[in-house]
Formats: sequence, structure tokens, C-alpha cells
Amino acid sequence: MNRESGFTLIEIISVMLIAGIMATIAGFGIVTFAKGYQFTKLNTQMAQKARLTMARLSIELMEVRHIEDENFSTDAFIIYDDVTGRHAIARSSTEIQLFDLADDATSITGSGDTLIDSILDSNEGFVLNFYKDSGAWDAGSDSIKDLDEIEITFVMTRSDGGDNRTFTTRICPRNR
Repeated sequence: MNRESGFTLIEIISVMLIAGIMATIAGFGIVTFAKGYQFTKLNTQMAQKARLTMARLSIELMEVRHIEDENFSTDAFIIYDDVTGRHAIARSSTEIQLFDLADDATSITGSGDTLIDSILDSNEGFVLNFYKDSGAWDAGSDSIKDLDEIEITFVMTRSDGGDNRTFTTRICPRNR
């Protein structure tokens, strides 16, 4: 009796088909994992940048003693005095910058230190709101001692074109 050993063509094709299906599923899994990793990495970087910026802005505005110009919605900057002198915070295109100014300065000149570089390029990209216990605080008519809270909000844009992220904090200045 002549017995041939080996695999038939159908068996070989079946094994190759099953291996191909398994490789395709594994490939989709690897691609999904890589996209998830990139998404998480970008979110972590954004959150870290936002946390550092909020911490720096909070430190800068915690000791505010006088606000020269708080018409932030139209000017996109604020000039203020604290225990170390006169400073300014400004939105310039997609950056938030911090400036050290001369004691008598009423405008911003030169370039400042960039705190964050990927904010939304519009009036909603960086907003400061000032509050007293009965509502909005106004530098022109209210005393600095009435200023109870400063709300800092900025919107960061994602480098991958995804949804923008909004970050907000409130600080209570030591102005009394």
C-alpha cells in the first residue's frame, strides 16, 4: 500500500487563510493601541502645560496690589503691581506671555516670557474675570481691597486637530 504523507492543497490554503485573518486582527489591535497611546500622551502633555501655566499665573496674581488696566476683553493684556514691581500678562496670538515692566509703565513693550504656546487664537483663548462678593469687580470704580477672586481661563488647541480643551481656575488674591 502506497501512502503519501504531507498536506493537501486545501489544508495549506485553510491554514494560510486563518493565519491571515489572525494577523489582520492583531494588526488592527496594534494600530488601535498606538493611537490610544498617542492620544493619552498628548492629553498628558497638555494637562502638564496647563497645570504649570495655572500655577505660575496663580503665583503672579496672588500678591496683586494694584491693577492698572483690566479691560482684558478688548486689550488682551493686564498690567498690575505686586510686591515685586509692575508686571503684565498678555495674550499674543497663540501664546500667553509674562512681562516685567518699569514702575511707571502704562503699556507693554518688547517681548515677554512665554508661559504657554498652544492656546486658541481668539478672545476666548485666554480670559481673566475679576469678582467681588456682589458680582463683577471693576478696576476703575472698585477698590483693590474689594477684589475677592480672579478667574483664569484658557483654551488649548490640540496639535493633532482634535477637540480643544478648556482649563479654568480661581484664585483669591492676598490684597487686604
